[in-house]
This record gives sequence, C-alpha cells and structure tokens, in this order.
Amino acid sequence: MEFAEALKFWERALKADPSNDEAKENKQIVLDSLRDIYDISGKMKIRELAEGADNAARIESLLNEKNYLAAITEAKKCIAKGTKIPKIYWLISHAYINTEQYEEARKILHEGENKFPDYSDFYYNLAEAYSALNHTDSAIKYYALAAENEDPSDKKSVSHCLTKLGEQKSLKGENEEALLLWKKALQLNPKNKFARTCILIHKKGSLMPDMDKLKNTLDLHREFQKIQTAVYLNNNNLKKFSSDEEKNKVVSKIGSAWKSEIIPNIDIIEKLPEAGRREWFERIKIDFFNEYIFNTSADQILYEKEVNARFPYLPENGILHVYTARPALSFKGIPEDKLLNFMSGTEKPNKKEIELIRWAYEIGYRYNNQEKFQGKKLKEHLDSLSELISKKFRDKNDAGLILYKMLENNLMNK
Repeated sequence: MEFAEALKFWERALKADPSNDEAKENKQIVLDSLRDIYDISGKMKIRELAEGADNAARIESLLNEKNYLAAITEAKKCIAKGTKIPKIYWLISHAYINTEQYEEARKILHEGENKFPDYSDFYYNLAEAYSALNHTDSAIKYYALAAENEDPSDKKSVSHCLTKLGEQKSLKGENEEALLLWKKALQLNPKNKFARTCILIHKKGSLMPDMDKLKNTLDLHREFQKIQTAVYLNNNNLKKFSSDEEKNKVVSKIGSAWKSEIIPNIDIIEKLPEAGRREWFERIKIDFFNEYIFNTSADQILYEKEVNARFPYLPENGILHVYTARPALSFKGIPEDKLLNFMSGTEKPNKKEIELIRWAYEIGYRYNNQEKFQGKKLKEHLDSLSELISKKFRDKNDAGLILYKMLENNLMNK
C-alpha cells in the first residue's frame, strides 16, 4: 500500500471510530516512517509528504528495473512542481550516473544540495560524478564528506567511501595518505577486496599496473608454454593435440608449473638472454601423465554437462572463461564463493547477475586467447581488454586494478 493510500485508510478508520486504537497506532507508524525517511526539515504537510514519498517510491522502482530514462522523466516532473522530497534529487542523479550523464548528475545534485543542505546522501553521488569527470579535487572533497556523514554503524559503507577517497588521493600522488585510508577501510571491513587490492598494488609501487611489465610477463608465459607444449608433443610423437580436452588439460598442467617453478624465480629469469631462458624452461619437468589430469570418467563428464546446463547463455565450458575473470565479478558484487555457488547449483543468478556473467565471459575469453598476439598487437589487445572491463566502471583506474588482479591470479600467484 502506498503512503498516501495508507494514510487515507487509517484516517477513514479513525473518522468512523475515533477510539480505534489500532488505527491510531498504524497512522502514527506511517507518519513516523514518512518523517524518518523523507522529511528532514520537519515542516512538510502530511498529505504533501505522503504524496512525495509515493512519487519517490515509483521512481525508485523504475531505477530497480533499470528503466533509467523513465525515472529521469518522472523525477523531472516532480522537481518542476517544486518537490520537497530531497531523495528525488538523489534518485535522478543515480539515473544520470547509470546512463553516463555525469555533468547532468553534477548539476542536479548541486541544485538539490542548495535546497536541502542537510541531506548528506548527495555527497557520495557528487563524488562519483566528479570522479567520472576527472575532477579529482572535488571528488576528494565529496568522498570525504560522504565518509564523515555515513552512519558509523554501517562499517561496510564507510569502508567503501574511504577506499574510493584513497583511490582519488593516489591519483594525485598522495600515496601515503591513500595507504592510510585503505588500511582504515580494511580495518572497518576486512572483506573489502577493493581496499586489499589497492594496498597490494601500492606495495608494488603504483596504483595502476605497468602495462609494459604486464606484456613482458605474458610474453614469458607464452614462451614457457610453447616450449613445454613442444616437449609434450615430441615425447608422444604427436604433431598436434588429438582433442581440445587434451590441449586444455596439458595447458592447465603447464600453468601449474609456471606458478610453482617460474614465478618464484621470475626476477632472475627476466634478466637472462633468450638462450638462457630457453635452457631454464626446458629444465622444468612436468608430469603430464598422472591420473588426475587425464581423468575422463563418466562422473567427470556428467559433472561438466551439469555445470554447462546451469549457464545455457554461455558457450560450452564458457564458465571457465568466466572464472578467469572472477576479479571483475568480485568488484561488481559477485564474490568467488557466490560464483562457485552458481556453478554448483546451490544459488541461481538473477537477471542483473546473468548480465555480469556474460560480460565476465567476454573478458575471460579475450584474456585466455591473448596467446595469439605478440609485440605491438599484444599491447593493443590488452588495451582493448581494458576498454571492455571499463564498460562496467566509471573510473578507468578500476579496469587497471582488475586487469592486474587477473594477471596476479593467473600468472603471478606463488
């Protein structure tokens, strides 16, 4: 029941029976809810407040349906009529941000801020708009205000604001201040993976990953994989793999050897001449013939079919590419344990999560096929991959963080 209708209902009940205690109690609950949620001034007429609250609820429903243009249209009508509900300004800014109309979001938020200076929910969206517009100083101002005005008991939200504030500080070169903010964010919310990743990359010397170093690492990985693949084929008198399944399992074993044998010594290997690297790579002995790697039992095949059936919108075994891109999903609210639940069937993704899984598939597929590119083409491929990741983020810095985390997960984990 909408607020206005609920108010009318209980008022009618009281008119019919002024001694109706239930009607008195429920009318008061409606009034208290309205004041707590919408009337920050305490001066609005009850009827006006109820109608404004209902308008806000309808706009919020449109946002939840991702019908952003309709939400903008409805919010504009309310603002044109002189709405006294500050949340409507916040809602339209949210719609503008989700349609990448950052300047419009900035303008409407400042308009709302001037009319409702005590409504602190404006601060975070102002920070997001300024961040997308690359106005770092203004973004810092409003992320700080958002953190200060957030409910202290909501540690997760405060932690998120501090992480974003640290990110902007780092972009200005204020790395020590950024590090302190990230550490504080992590203390408030130990599950804040964004803050943890920022700290990790800070220790490596830069918030943004070094794309040239990334390319060099990928080149080394490709060289190691090429040499070990040749070893496998030669030892088995093969010119090529007999199936994609055989190839994928051999590549998996090579990947495990890369992490256990090469990564611990990568600083030394990078400095070796080509002949020295080749000799080092050839010395690594990989057991390609244990029972695990070539397990094609009926149970395994059945399991793979069951997993594939849970993702009918992906190509066969496409979930493997999605798993490669799990850092991207984690940043968008699908942590690894939830992805594994989707794979096992204990949870089902909703419409929004399916859209993110499809996006992650494209990222993982491109990442896993970068072996086709070399030299300048590889750099262009990585730039293209970064652009794909950026489609779901307003700040391209986030795309760099994710790409770095994917490299760390797939190439650099010891």
